[in-house]
Amino acid sequence: MDIVIGRRVDPGAVEQLISEINQLPLTDATLYIGYPILSTADESISLDAILTCQEHGIVVFDLRPLPSSPDGCDMVDWEQVEGRQNEIAIALTSKLIKHKELTTRRVLAVPIHIVTYVPATTPHIEARDDVVVAIHGKLAHTLEQLEGIPPDLSVPLNAAVQQVATIKPRKKRLNVTSETSRGGILKLIERQIANLDSWQKRAAIECPEGPQRIRGLAGSGKTVVLALKAAYLHAQHPEWRIAVTFQTRSLYGQIRDLIRRFTFEHIQDEPDWNKLNVMHAWGTASEPGVYSTIAKELSCSIKDFGYGKRRYLAAGAFEGVCKELLHDLAEKPPAPVFDAVLVDEAQDFGPHFFQLLYRAVPPPKRIIWAYDELQSLKETGLPSPVNLFGRNAQGEPLVTLQNRDNEPQEDVILPVCYRNTPWALSIAHAGPTRTVR
Repeated sequence: MDIVIGRRVDPGAVEQLISEINQLPLTDATLYIGYPILSTADESISLDAILTCQEHGIVVFDLRPLPSSPDGCDMVDWEQVEGRQNEIAIALTSKLIKHKELTTRRVLAVPIHIVTYVPATTPHIEARDDVVVAIHGKLAHTLEQLEGIPPDLSVPLNAAVQQVATIKPRKKRLNVTSETSRGGILKLIERQIANLDSWQKRAAIECPEGPQRIRGLAGSGKTVVLALKAAYLHAQHPEWRIAVTFQTRSLYGQIRDLIRRFTFEHIQDEPDWNKLNVMHAWGTASEPGVYSTIAKELSCSIKDFGYGKRRYLAAGAFEGVCKELLHDLAEKPPAPVFDAVLVDEAQDFGPHFFQLLYRAVPPPKRIIWAYDELQSLKETGLPSPVNLFGRNAQGEPLVTLQNRDNEPQEDVILPVCYRNTPWALSIAHAGPTRTVR
């Protein structure tokens, strides 16, 4: 089973839920923690956990907090519990019924199960007909009574839950009449690619309390993953100032469009572009960038490309001006500029840019960078976090990455390339060949 850990409101209850679900024999199962975010006409609803599998379809877990009394029993406001379950069911039905693949004759073909999970072994919780309650230790018995789904609904259901159905082409191919035709095969492929693989799910949804690195070959989905992560963070924390940055200016329109579509899936509204900033790493006189914004807000001079080129040549211009800005900031106390920064094409940036981000982002240093491995035919490795961010006065690395069980992953590898075949990639990186004439 894939376990994808987003926001955890109650870590203790989450740990008990994961422990129980891990013991169940499930097919095509994914457990999402703190994901997705649903919208109603009045508010956004954050789900504690949601399970998708063939045996039980879609199960939403609304977690009760760990009991405070010694006997494991707290008073339960059943009217409140029922109201919460109804609220979740209405919001989730409204979301899923928009997907044609999940409906039959204008009715949702996927049963929605809402379960209030009580993370304590207690005999004091009585069964009720109007709500479904699962007590710790008896979750398997509760789930056995829930209806499942046919295997062919697993893929579209997960695409809907993952909020990535919007990346499907807007052209609907309405003239396709045969599934075996070229158009029919293309429609099948398009439905399949609108579904994250197990590694992409973790990269897009899991947000550790600190830095995170995402790496993979070109075509492994890093840009889509970063856009989905930015939309998720923005929906969770609309008050945060988030920057999504890159080196190639042509990415601006693509990333902004993806973020807009993913954000609409979460909150049924446009992003607040004053808080969620999609910007070039450098910036221009008319268009702010990450470097220019940091320099301006910390009262330092902004150097343009002409200056950088004259002093450091074109190839070293950006790294040179970042180094100068770091020098100017050395005597100033750290000041937060962004709450989180997401960097695409990280292989295009040098260590001084990352050290600049480290100064501009407050603890716990939410800096997420996506690194394109083997982008260069001359280099097969990637710089370590200590090479990018440096060390403190005691010689300790400022950034270290560790992956722990049942915790958001800090170093995520995307091993599948969807752009090229394995043999084409192997030939491209096999080294120089000799031409025989």
